[in-house]
Amino acid sequence: MTLRLRPTPPSPQRLARRQALVTNAAVVQSASIASVATADVGELQEVIAAQAETIATINERLDNADIP
Repeated sequence: MTLRLRPTPPSPQRLARRQALVTNAAVVQSASIASVATADVGELQEVIAAQAETIATINERLDNADIP
């Protein structure tokens, strides 16, 4: 017999945090679509690096936020 535990549902604050992560990442990606469409390989690499840095900053700020 296997005992299965149900995971504790995430708090409303944690759900809001997850939504903020998704929203912020989408905004960052949307902002660079035009430059990606017309960019050469070097420009694409710069855009991708900038997106990764921005998303990392957003994640760090959310991780440091006072959310239970």
